[in-house]
Amino acid sequence: MKYSLGFIFDEAREHVLLTQKGRPAWQRGKLNGIGGKVEPGETFLQAMIRECWEETGISTEARGLEWQHFATLMGEDFHMEIFALFSQTMFYAIQRTDEPLQILPHRNLPESRIMPNLPVLISLALDESGIRKPVMLHDGIPVPGKANREVVA
Repeated sequence: MKYSLGFIFDEAREHVLLTQKGRPAWQRGKLNGIGGKVEPGETFLQAMIRECWEETGISTEARGLEWQHFATLMGEDFHMEIFALFSQTMFYAIQRTDEPLQILPHRNLPESRIMPNLPVLISLALDESGIRKPVMLHDGIPVPGKANREVVA
């Protein structure tokens, strides 16, 4: 499966817009970036633009906002391209799905409520890691029914 994942930060790079996942089951209740499946015929970027509109009501294309690709995450059965956007429009996001949106200071995210790879991805997006972008990562998230895999940066 192919997925796009995006993080919208304010221009001061202090806050991040996250969604509280309702699905899939292994993400239920956890905070993550916005995004979803890449539809047939779509590029990863086109999927990111569409998912952003569907989940937040923010039309990045209409506003001339540019998503910056900063990482690729690969697993046995998926390929995910990960993007960042820096814009004050995050403060105008509206919940358009059944998954609530939250704007939080990225430095104090509640550890028990976030996806395990979120701190690494946010660090990469904000260019605080010192790692040259884009970076290729191997999935390190334990998935029910699958062997645990290591994160390789």
